[in-house]
Amino acid sequence: MNNKGLHIILEQNRRQDFLDWVEKQKQKPEVQEVLSKYEITTEESRNCTTCKGRIQDNVTWPLGDKDGPTDQQADYLAFNEIYYKRNNEWNSLETELEKLIKNDIFYDVVDKTEEPFKSMDQDEQDRYEELTAEELKSLKYICYMLRTLVQYIKRENSNDPTRAADYWKKICLKFKVKYKEDEETDDDDEGGSTSPVNKIFGCFDSSSEMYWCNEEGNECPTELSDDDFNNVSNRTEINGIIYIHTGCTYEETITLKNTYRFLSPGKILKPGNYTVSSKSKNMVVKIREKLKEMTIEGAFAPISNAPGFYNNEFYTNPLRTDLDNALLVILSSHCVNKKAIPQDLIIYEGDTTSKPLGEFRINQEDGVNCIDDFDGLKAHESGEILQIRLKQLMFDELSEDGTTHIVFRDDIDRFNKFIDDTLGRNGMEDDLMVDLNGKLQLEHLIGLGKILENKPIGLEKILK
Repeated sequence: MNNKGLHIILEQNRRQDFLDWVEKQKQKPEVQEVLSKYEITTEESRNCTTCKGRIQDNVTWPLGDKDGPTDQQADYLAFNEIYYKRNNEWNSLETELEKLIKNDIFYDVVDKTEEPFKSMDQDEQDRYEELTAEELKSLKYICYMLRTLVQYIKRENSNDPTRAADYWKKICLKFKVKYKEDEETDDDDEGGSTSPVNKIFGCFDSSSEMYWCNEEGNECPTELSDDDFNNVSNRTEINGIIYIHTGCTYEETITLKNTYRFLSPGKILKPGNYTVSSKSKNMVVKIREKLKEMTIEGAFAPISNAPGFYNNEFYTNPLRTDLDNALLVILSSHCVNKKAIPQDLIIYEGDTTSKPLGEFRINQEDGVNCIDDFDGLKAHESGEILQIRLKQLMFDELSEDGTTHIVFRDDIDRFNKFIDDTLGRNGMEDDLMVDLNGKLQLEHLIGLGKILENKPIGLEKILK
């Protein structure tokens, strides 16, 4: 191995020492406890632990409206109406937060006598540069801002703690150590003189849409290959130019045909196209493999010709591909953006929310990685959706090409008890039953023929 290659590997190892050190950092327990309630993980919050010990304890920016009242009055303001006091002036909090998330926030290594710096040579230590007086002043100011947001989040009457937590996370992710990269030199210059070698930073994986060589105005030599970049080195030199692979973004377009309403936390995916992005080349592949092996527990109460997943055909159902795509969108957001996996899912036909196709609980566990946090689905029936879907079935029978839906004789008593228990448990009006012929009907009417006398116009009439 030549000296230049060895130098690159040693440099990478030293940088990895620092990254390993950063991964061991943690916020104060009382701070992380507040952040965890808003789904900010220890991995996301460790990036700005440098604030610990840099600012005075228990000091925060006073909050209020533009006229400057007390913190408590700010609790009841909309987030974009909150002002903070600095240098005896009141400024818009959200306006300032938006400024802070636009640029990197640099910090310095405070104590180089600790590991991993203690074991580094002097040249490597010198690469971790000191902050200028202005940079240090700015860093401390931002640290006070983060603490102010935490105090706002933890107060019981704060109007929008979720928004404050989102800004806290975005600012924290902007923190970077002030580090000076190596100056590359050309060892072949005559007379031993040194001169900088040109560097090109970018995505050097031809399978990515972000491939540097395919971007307009860029040109790569024919000798350049994906194989030049591997786990040992992220760079290669060709004709005096060093190409440095800094990672890629991999994108895939997902198309949904139905509507997916996720709850706790809430999110609605309507029919259309969704772009899934990741820094990992294999993330989408691994999620698809997980979904292919997904287990679905339980079953729905049996009704003949029931639409969607209510026919209890979970694994061969033609809707399964669309369901997997919706879950792919949610799980990729969980892995990339650290969004929590929702607890419940309701599926509706097409782009409306009038015809349920299935309702599930989403099983979760603490997995080895973000994909393993998802542990399959469980058939679920809530009172509101049960009432809507049963009345929808009744309404379908009234249409010109209506389908007759039957509860089999052996299931009638159990089905009526199931309706009573489910609607009662959820505080819903119990106005549904299955007659002796296994047909659904409203309890205050005798048979579906009576419904025709009401002349319902559209589903909204029968749901009243």
